[in-house]
Amino acid sequence: MKKTNLLILLILLIHLLLLSNLRFTAWPEMILWPYFILKGLLPYRDIAIAHNALLIFDLALFYKIFGISLFSLKIYTWILILSTDLLVYWVARKITKKEETALLSLAFYVLWQPYFEGNGVWFDLFLAPLGLLIFYFLWSKEFFWSGIFAGLAILVKQTAFWFIFPIGFSFWFIQNLKIKSIKKFLIGLAAPLLIFLVYLFKVGILQDFYFWAIKFGVGYLPHAPGQIQLPTIKQIFSLGIPCAFVFLTMITLLLQCNGVKEIQKLFLPFLVWCFFTSLGVFPRWGYFHLQPALPFLAVISSVSLYLISKTWPKLFLGVYLILFFLGVIYLQSRFYYLNWQKPDRFFEKETLEVASWLKEKTNPGEKIFILNSWDHLYALSETLPAVSPWVPTLPWYMEYPGIQDEIVFDLQKEKPKIVVFEDYKLKGLGSYKPEKIDKFLQENYILDRIIDGRFLILNLKEK
Repeated sequence: MKKTNLLILLILLIHLLLLSNLRFTAWPEMILWPYFILKGLLPYRDIAIAHNALLIFDLALFYKIFGISLFSLKIYTWILILSTDLLVYWVARKITKKEETALLSLAFYVLWQPYFEGNGVWFDLFLAPLGLLIFYFLWSKEFFWSGIFAGLAILVKQTAFWFIFPIGFSFWFIQNLKIKSIKKFLIGLAAPLLIFLVYLFKVGILQDFYFWAIKFGVGYLPHAPGQIQLPTIKQIFSLGIPCAFVFLTMITLLLQCNGVKEIQKLFLPFLVWCFFTSLGVFPRWGYFHLQPALPFLAVISSVSLYLISKTWPKLFLGVYLILFFLGVIYLQSRFYYLNWQKPDRFFEKETLEVASWLKEKTNPGEKIFILNSWDHLYALSETLPAVSPWVPTLPWYMEYPGIQDEIVFDLQKEKPKIVVFEDYKLKGLGSYKPEKIDKFLQENYILDRIIDGRFLILNLKEK
């Protein structure tokens, strides 16, 4: 046991070493939204958030204790990831009853977690441990606790909707479709949801929540302009390497090889959970949206390797392993070459310079406006937006009927002295121009200076 603990500690230290040397993605929203909340702004009423807010509240609490900084965000992210490491090992050992399989599951998770854009907290990363906890407590027939974590998952992100299907499968698989068991699960599920609804009602933002998180986030956003982004053929085929052992086990099932009953017992539940927890990657493809599926992929890969080693000839298995490792080397070497000790995303030198200039030229809490640039400049400069609610200048928000009119109205009312603006690019998200807002700025603001050849500082015209 002592040797196992040391091995676990070594794997965790390797994971932390990798994360601390890889490019960190400091998503602007993970700084900005908690900052706004700590400044007294309310989600949905003062901040346009299309997601559920549990992660934002958790980050705000963390920042309140440790301060808002890139370092704090890194520590929060790495604690979350390493906790998921331990959870992967613990769940695998509990379910498979095999120490080697549990250690191998942990190793697989550490192998793929950074690769799938995991070095930066986003809602999907937070769903990863919650999904695994829902599965484990269902497997252990602790239905109330499974329901609790399912409710928390829904409060993190609406894509937890996909968890409904593997949850239903798990009830059927463990042969516990009893009213009493389902009732316990539903009570657990309702508990965090009711607490959240009481909060929304008490602070008077229930209607705002309905508009942004449900009507906009669920009803409009998935079909909004620019929101649909499908994977390339190359991206789809590249998933074949991480899923290599899963594919071989599926072939084993189809061929009805020896040991098929054991394969079905351990393999099918993880396969179902792995598949449905990956569906959050649609409609806007991104590797980091696959994070909830990775704990299940890690365990299913180790289970598959153990089982196919007893089924297939050693020569075939040896060749298959060589091809797998060659594929891993190809994918991982390119990934680490592009990301090893590279500057943190969204905290580049020029971003920090303009934040420093803004902090020097404004008073704490002063209202400014940022267009087509990184919105976490509000947090870095300790300023506030001149519009309410603050809305991201992204096409799927700006093209919603009435949004630009509201922003222009607020700008006319507040008349912020400073506007930070970046020139529109030829392609990508930075190429989008909100016509009504752009026209207002051209008519009412004048260029004062350009910082680092990138950030345009506009001042209000004197009348």
